[in-house]
This record gives sequence, structure tokens and C-alpha cells, in this order.
Amino acid sequence: MADEFDYLIPTVDLSNPELQKREQDYIVLLNRARSHIFDRIV
Repeated sequence: MADEFDYLIPTVDLSNPELQKREQDYIVLLNRARSHIFDRIV
């Protein structure tokens, strides 16, 4: 699922559960913001 936004996602040590959750939250927020931006463009 590579796209032009991949470079925005920081690489973290996913063996750490706390970082794993934070990474998930970040991806959710990023996807929400991206869909919001696209909704306004269309």
C-alpha cells in the first residue's frame, strides 16, 4: 500500500508496544487528514 505519503510515516521500533500504539494512532490521524483534504478538493 505504498503511496506518496509513505515518507511522512516515521520508522520506529515496533517491538515496543507503546510506540506501536502511537504509530497506529499517527497513521489513523494521517489517513483521516488525507481523506478530509481530498473531500475538500473534490
